[in-house]
Amino acid sequence: MKDVGFEKNLSNRDIISSVGSGGFAKREGFFSGLRNKSDHYSLASQDGCIKFILFDVFGTVVDWRGTMVREFVVLFEEKEIRHVRCEEFIDRWVNEYSENMTKISEGSHPFSTVDELNNTALNKTLEHYQILNKFTESEREQMWMVWHRLEPWPDVLAGINEMKKQCSIGILSNGNIHLLEDLSKNASLEWDIILSGELFQSYKPNPLVYQSATRELKLKASEILLVASHKYDLEAAQQCGYKTAYIFRPLEFGTVREGQIPCDDGFDFVTTGIDDLAKQLISQSRNVLSFKSV
Repeated sequence: MKDVGFEKNLSNRDIISSVGSGGFAKREGFFSGLRNKSDHYSLASQDGCIKFILFDVFGTVVDWRGTMVREFVVLFEEKEIRHVRCEEFIDRWVNEYSENMTKISEGSHPFSTVDELNNTALNKTLEHYQILNKFTESEREQMWMVWHRLEPWPDVLAGINEMKKQCSIGILSNGNIHLLEDLSKNASLEWDIILSGELFQSYKPNPLVYQSATRELKLKASEILLVASHKYDLEAAQQCGYKTAYIFRPLEFGTVREGQIPCDDGFDFVTTGIDDLAKQLISQSRNVLSFKSV
């Protein structure tokens, strides 16, 4: 796929600099600091130094389906919608949105943000079940905005807070910046940087996203660890030179899907939670942590 607008996007700091406006997404002067690799906290892995840990978000950090089911069960009851199973509705909505995201990643569809994709997919799903007229425009907006208030998995806060003491951390997600800002605030998650497919005008698993993130961090790909609960994401990152950590989330889709079950797929780490991953990383590198004093 053509490297669409990469230099244009990275030269325009309006989107990137806005990430820190809430005081949580970047440290003061973070981007200028990134130009010097020695300013990073670092962890040593078995095969070399990890200078930055990036997290996938949906399914890895936040329980999107569980949060949505809890909210929509109440909403459907209030609207007296009993002929449509809440779980079935959510799955159809997400499948519709995912199909369009895949087309963008493959380069066969113009870029739209995740918010835009979710809004369009929601309306199509409501129409499919013939319940569009049950909701006002304002109510429909609140429905797709559920993606902005997804709840983290129980192991996330403790694990990420522990990692932050040792290493620089951030997001590499398909979610748009506004969405990721809201999610992070809602979940009380603080990142050193938020990298979004919106910045690169494409979506994972397109190699452009991983390669662009590497250039943005001014690091070697081998110095970056990607943490995700989706093997396709990690496999694409590996192809771009990243180190990888697989988080097994058996309840992400309600039931375990084929390809989810943990096995040795050549990932650097395989675990059942971010808190356990933090312990693994720290136990392997307790004597080799380093960071440049300011």
